[in-house]
Amino acid sequence: MRFSLRDLLVGVTVICVAFALLMPVIQAAREASRRMSCSNDFKQIGLAIHNYHSAFKHLPSGMSGTEANEHRLSGLIALTPFLEASVRWETIMNPQTFGGVTFPSMGPVPWDTRYSPWCENVGTLRCPSDDKVGTSLGRTNYAFCVADQIIGLYDAPSKDGTRGMFAPGHYVRFRDTTDGLSNTIMMAEIGTEDGRSVRGQFSLGHSKTLADSPAKCVSQLDPREPEQFASDVTLSNLGRGGAYADGAGGYSLVHAILPPNAPSCAIGNQAPYEGVFSAGSYHLGGCHVLMGDGAVVFVTDSIEAGSAEKSSPRDISALTGSELRSPYGLWGALGTRAAEEIIEETLVY
Repeated sequence: MRFSLRDLLVGVTVICVAFALLMPVIQAAREASRRMSCSNDFKQIGLAIHNYHSAFKHLPSGMSGTEANEHRLSGLIALTPFLEASVRWETIMNPQTFGGVTFPSMGPVPWDTRYSPWCENVGTLRCPSDDKVGTSLGRTNYAFCVADQIIGLYDAPSKDGTRGMFAPGHYVRFRDTTDGLSNTIMMAEIGTEDGRSVRGQFSLGHSKTLADSPAKCVSQLDPREPEQFASDVTLSNLGRGGAYADGAGGYSLVHAILPPNAPSCAIGNQAPYEGVFSAGSYHLGGCHVLMGDGAVVFVTDSIEAGSAEKSSPRDISALTGSELRSPYGLWGALGTRAAEEIIEETLVY
């Protein structure tokens, strides 16, 4: 049987059309697989947190360490032996020499690129939907939730002066989560740096008045491309999750203030401690969060988040009654651990 050139062209056209029609289906199936893999990794992290709590009777600190690393280590480092990474933990726990330089136990500051453990990516900490590659330090797509507190987060006097299940320098216990473990976020997903994308970056140079109205952070967006920061906005050199070993806010902490996939903004231009650090992901329409009971929930970016024009809570230990409740709606209520809030909405697992 002979085929004319016309028949061949018709056949090729049919195949191209069929392929074009199938591509969205294939891409959707791939993303569904990546999203499931991401959720499974998050569950492994949740199990690691629970095993850590069983071993030490408290949660890891959001940021801690030694004099050598300036107490800047992320809580992810403390979870390392519970994430089936015993070899990595042994390396970090003992003095090591890399490139002719000897480093102390628990390593140097988390931005020292001469120290190999800080530069390596940990598979469990990376979401498959985020294929962005860092240039120097290992990245993380999962960050510890510090609820809705901006100012004073790093100098709260005790665990009673913290709003979330995690805080820098503090060790909260499960029993301190009086709102219920199933109603409280432990960790949330974040994107990592991809150009000026809001999902993986944070802007610098804000004043402390940002805490009086977190909505100011939204003004940093490009009005023509609302998923991008404006071209004149100064951004971090590493972006969200850009250094998994660093416990500073921009890298491994997340607030329940602005809804998922909203922008993130840091106060000042130095170490990115205080600010509004939002959850987000490269999944469509939202991100995963890890609840206190270990369940993983997908939260949409349309979740009810109250008013971002309201001030972030301060003087936490002095709040009582209705003052304890988050001004940021359901999203804020899910972030707080002991604010006497009742969650009536059913979360989708």
